[in-house]
Amino acid sequence: MSMSKQKNMSDIIFQYCKDIKLPTIRECFQEQIESANIRDLSYETFLAELLQKEWDARKQTAQFNRIRRAKFPYKKYLEDLSVKDLPEDAQKK
Repeated sequence: MSMSKQKNMSDIIFQYCKDIKLPTIRECFQEQIESANIRDLSYETFLAELLQKEWDARKQTAQFNRIRRAKFPYKKYLEDLSVKDLPEDAQKK
């Protein structure tokens, strides 16, 4: 395939990913194509890996959004926990 044809296909893929809201695939599909060519992956394996990246990113974003929507006043860590602040029965454990 010629370079201009590859560039045109990349532009088309980029636009489709943008239109159907696949941001992770849009950002990494060219890198994944090169990797798949080097590793001689089947189309199914290539597609599965690409979709896995999108799924992972969405899962991470969803988790971040759930925490943000919970509107916690600030992050709390176990190391910062004061035993005195716990109920009496929990202090004994």
